[in-house]
Amino acid sequence: MGGSREQAPTMWAPSSLAVKADDLGNYPVLVLHCWAEWDQPDREMSRRLDVVTSPYADRICFRSCDIDVPENLPFFLSRLANIPALVCFIRGEWFETVVGLRSEDELRSLFDRWLAAAVDPVPRRPRTASGLVALVGRLLGRGSRS
Repeated sequence: MGGSREQAPTMWAPSSLAVKADDLGNYPVLVLHCWAEWDQPDREMSRRLDVVTSPYADRICFRSCDIDVPENLPFFLSRLANIPALVCFIRGEWFETVVGLRSEDELRSLFDRWLAAAVDPVPRRPRTASGLVALVGRLLGRGSRS
């Protein structure tokens, strides 16, 4: 995630600036749109983000991350299962990853929830990650079936 703020020449890219490593610690809430030029749903996600981010621009930093840029690949492989994805960082720490195209109302709800979590002295991550791990464990026969 260390490339320059300028996007590599492409046929399409989101309107948000490319993320830089020093962005993570400089904003109370940073939302990273992970995308690829070849992924059609990313274009619609970007359009929806353009519609809904304006009222949040003074409280949330919006950035983008092209997963096809070689230096971004380790981040993608360590944090994401698919794209489009939104990755929320609160005070420089990973908070939540949401994968898949979301409606404008869903995006607003996510942003409101992330802003609320940012004012909590110890933000509590959603339980979805642990639920997913438990589900995968059950599917693989490694967990309890309670």
